[in-house]
Amino acid sequence: MKNNAEGPCPAEYLLVSRISVDEWRIADGRLSDGSAAKVLGFIQYRNMQYEVLNIKMPDHDEVFADWESAVGFFAAPRVRETAHVRR
Repeated sequence: MKNNAEGPCPAEYLLVSRISVDEWRIADGRLSDGSAAKVLGFIQYRNMQYEVLNIKMPDHDEVFADWESAVGFFAAPRVRETAHVRR
């Protein structure tokens, strides 16, 4: 696999791997397995919430109440087309 990643990882390329009963590794599926940049971060379920560690911001944890939001934290924001309104 080639390293085809440019910019944030789109949701459809996120890879979620369970590494323990309450921990998951989040990776960018666009990158080869040997790439250090492939791992985006980790999610841990603790105290009835999902704690997210982003590798690029190791001193800053995020906490989410639901799984979808925790995984979605790693996905690139969707770009909307801007509407041009004439007045």
